[in-house]
Amino acid sequence: AIHLSDVDGFLVSRNQFRDIKHHGVLLTRCSNGKVESSVGRDIEGNGVRVELGCKNVDITYTTLREVGYSGISVSGDSEDINVDFSDIQNAGKRTSSSNPYYGIIFMDGVTDSAARFNKVRGEKCRYAMYLTSKCSRIQHFGNRLKGAGAEGSLKDNSVDPIKSIENVI
Repeated sequence: AIHLSDVDGFLVSRNQFRDIKHHGVLLTRCSNGKVESSVGRDIEGNGVRVELGCKNVDITYTTLREVGYSGISVSGDSEDINVDFSDIQNAGKRTSSSNPYYGIIFMDGVTDSAARFNKVRGEKCRYAMYLTSKCSRIQHFGNRLKGAGAEGSLKDNSVDPIKSIENVI
């Protein structure tokens, strides 16, 4: 629906999109911007995808329903990406044993980022939230994940996983 590439300073706000054959919002090498208060439904790709070195991006108050891939996917040496107050239902509808998808995922190379106060519902995605083994300094708390995900609600494989309250602060 919306693709921004190599943009410094942007606002994607109050959009509604439906029946999308690719990603709802795709940000490639973008910095200093926001995706906020947007609603997407029936998306074949990712609801919101942040990739290839995005920096200082906030994704807030985003509502996503019936998503083929991951609800919100952050990858590729991106840093300072904040995913807050989003509501995701039935992400990962195209999950298979060889191609898993998630409610929210931070992939290899993502650093200094956060996921706070999000709600993920649905059992098609592998995990409601997944942090891969080569992302680091990812803060996550206040997320409503219980009961979501086919294999579990949260999988934190990050370099420095949260194991105590000291990691939250």
